[in-house]
Amino acid sequence: PNPPYWAGRFSDGPNWTDWFSAATGIAVQNHAVGGAAATRHDEVPLEQVIARIEQEAQFFLTGSIDVQVRDHLVRDRTDGVLEKPRETAYLLWAGANDYISKEPFSGAIGTMLNSPAGEAGYRRVVEEAVESLAGQVEVLHEAGARRFVVLNLPRLGRTPI
Repeated sequence: PNPPYWAGRFSDGPNWTDWFSAATGIAVQNHAVGGAAATRHDEVPLEQVIARIEQEAQFFLTGSIDVQVRDHLVRDRTDGVLEKPRETAYLLWAGANDYISKEPFSGAIGTMLNSPAGEAGYRRVVEEAVESLAGQVEVLHEAGARRFVVLNLPRLGRTPI
C-alpha cells in the first residue's frame, strides 16, 4: 500500500509473522527485508531505498536473502555458535521478487515467457532462485541449524501487481 507504513514495513499493519507469533505464542525473529530477492543481488544503501520509496518507485530489488541469513548468523551466535539450533526452525521464503523485478511494463515479461531458457527466461529465474535458496539452507546447516521450512511462492498471477 501507499505510505504511511506500519512499524517501518512495506505494510499498513501486522504481517503474517506477527499474526503467526500472536496465534501460537512462538517468538519470531524476522530478518526479512522488503524488496529482497532469492538470487544474489547487490545491497541497496538505505538512503537509496528511502529515496525510491519517496518517488513511489516499484519493481526494484533492495538486496538478497543471503544478506538476511548473514544478519541472522551475526545476531544469533554466542561465541560463534548458534543459539538453540535444534529447537529453532529456520524459515526461508523468497523468489517472488526475482520474477516481479522483470519489470512487466518494459516488455521484459514477454522475454521471460517467450524465451524460457534465455538469460531472462522463467526457467532460468526458477533455477537461480531454487539454487540460491538451497545454498542458504546449506549455509545455515553448516552453522549448526537442523530444522528448515522453505515456503512456496503465492500464485503470482493473483497478486495485486
